[in-house]
Amino acid sequence: MDHQVKFISQALGGPVEYTGQTIRDAHKNLKISEKAFDEVAKILEEVLDDNDVESGDISQIMNVVGSLKNDIVSK
Repeated sequence: MDHQVKFISQALGGPVEYTGQTIRDAHKNLKISEKAFDEVAKILEEVLDDNDVESGDISQIMNVVGSLKNDIVSK
């Protein structure tokens, strides 16, 4: 969970900086399907909305998450 918090903080401009593995390296052996990625992204968006995160911040987070899809989904 700590990695996700740091990732989202960095995606929104800080102040916390993510210094873990690259996204590709962290997910390369997990065999994540496109369907699973999309389901988790949808849940993330719903959780952010349910917790009253501003819509602009949600959009920014989801854009960053979407841009990482090719590094997360297994080929």
